[in-house]
Amino acid sequence: KDSGGYGTFEEADPANVYYEAPEDEEPDTYCCAAWRTPPSEKWSPTWNFTSFKASEWFHLYLWMMKDLAWSQNWYFIGMIFGASAVAWSLYLLYQTIKLKNHVEAWHYLGQFLWLASLFWWMWGELHDAQYPEEEDIYDNHKLQGGIVILIAFSWMSIFYFVVKPFNLLPPLSEDALNPFEENGMKPPFFLRSFILSWRQYENLHILFWLGKDTAWMHDWVIMWWIFSALTTLLAADFVVTTSFRRGMAVNHAHYIAQALWVLANLIWAFSELYFGENEVPQPLIPIQHPVVALSSLRWWTSWILVLGLVTALVLNIVWVLVAPAISQSQASSERPHRR
Repeated sequence: KDSGGYGTFEEADPANVYYEAPEDEEPDTYCCAAWRTPPSEKWSPTWNFTSFKASEWFHLYLWMMKDLAWSQNWYFIGMIFGASAVAWSLYLLYQTIKLKNHVEAWHYLGQFLWLASLFWWMWGELHDAQYPEEEDIYDNHKLQGGIVILIAFSWMSIFYFVVKPFNLLPPLSEDALNPFEENGMKPPFFLRSFILSWRQYENLHILFWLGKDTAWMHDWVIMWWIFSALTTLLAADFVVTTSFRRGMAVNHAHYIAQALWVLANLIWAFSELYFGENEVPQPLIPIQHPVVALSSLRWWTSWILVLGLVTALVLNIVWVLVAPAISQSQASSERPHRR
C-alpha cells in the first residue's frame, strides 16, 4: 500500500510515514479526511530538501515571496527571492536530467524559462522604482521577458500537442519514475485517456498557469481569460481532491497556499489589464492613506499572498508541534500488549 512518503531525490520512501490505517479502518476518502488523520509525511528540519515534491513546496515559498516583494516594490527582497527561485528551479532541472527523466526535465526547463522571464520583468519594474534617477529599463525588460516567456509557452505547448500525443519520447525507466511518488489519487475521469496520473495532472497545471502569465505579459485579454479559467479550475480541484484524502494534510495545505497564490495573480493581472493599475503600491499597513489602499487591487494582491504564505507557515508550525505526539502514539501502538 502506497503511503505517499516524500523519500529522496532517488526514490520515494513508502516507509517514511506517520499514518497507515489498518485494513478494517475507514475508507481512504471521506469529507475533510486530510485534517482528520495525521500527515503521511514525517517532518524533519531538512524535509524541504529531500525529494522533488518537498523541494517543489520549498520552491513555492520562494516564488510567492518574490511575488509579494514585487507587488510591494521591495527591491532587495524581490531580487534575493527572485534570484533564489530561479536558481532553485535550475537545481531541480539538473536533478531531472541526472535521473534521465526526460518528461520531468521538459517541464522543468519550461518552468525555468518561465520563471526567468518573470524575474527579468520584475527586475525592470523594481529597478525603476528604486532608482528613479537612472534610465528606465522596464520597457526593455518586459519586451525581452516577453520573448522568453513565449519560448517557454511554445516549448510546453509542443510537448502537449506534439510530443505526448505521438509518443515521441522513449519510455521512462523505473529509476527515473521512482522519485515521483504516486499517492493513489487520479486526475478527473474525463482526462484519464490523456493525463494518466496525478503527477501528469500537476504538470498540466504548469501549461495553464504559464499560458495565463504569457497572456498577461503581452496584454492578450481573451487568452488571459481562457487560461485563467483553466488554471483556477485545476488549482481548486487540487484543494478539493486532497481534502478528501486521508493523510494528505501537508499536500492539502500547500495546495491551499498555491490556490491563494493563483487568486492573487488573477487579481493583480485584472487590475493591470482592465484598470491600468501599475502605480506605486500601497504599503501592507496603510496608515497614511487607508482609503486609497482599499481601492487598490494590487494592495489586495499583496495581502492574499501574505495569507498564502501564512498558510504554509502555520502548517509547518503545527506539523512540528504534533510530530512528537504522533511519533509517541505510533510507538505505543506498535509496542506488544502484556496479557
